Order: sequence, then structure tokens, then C-alpha cells
Amino acid sequence: MNEALSVSRGLMEGTADALEDLSHEVEGLGAALCADPDIAARYLDQLQGVDRIAQSLEQLAHVLRAPQPDEAVDTVRLTHLQDQLRVARHA
Repeated sequence: MNEALSVSRGLMEGTADALEDLSHEVEGLGAALCADPDIAARYLDQLQGVDRIAQSLEQLAHVLRAPQPDEAVDTVRLTHLQDQLRVARHA
């Protein structure tokens, strides 16, 4: 079933704004935790995950803001996210 979904530009922009706001919140959380050397050393892998989440949210916002979201998938900078979106694009 490959139907075009009609979504208003305003809804896309609002969703992109919300994702970008969350990205900044997650980045701030990661920065605050990294400021403590003990936490940074103990939870390095988890903090990298926090950074990956922030970057993913930012990239999702980028796709939603694009004039042609389907084409914007190819400009996503995170390979794992780009791969997921490419699969979804062709579903």
C-alpha cells in the first residue's frame, strides 16, 4: 500500500520545532553530565548514546522541514538513521 499521506506544512513545521527543542534539551543534558569528569568517565558509552539521540532528533527535524522530505532523507548525516528512513520511504 503506497499512498501519499496528506499532512499540512504547519503540522510538519510544528513537529520539526518540537524535535529540535528536544534535541537541544538532550544536548544540554549530555553537556551537563559530561561536565562532571567522574560521570563522563563512568558513563562514556551512555553519553555517546545521548549525543546520538540529540543528533537523530535534529536530523529528523531537518527531514520534516525540507520542501521535499522524501529527497531530504538522502542528506541525513547519520547512516543508521538514513538507512531506517530509506526503508520507511519505500514501505
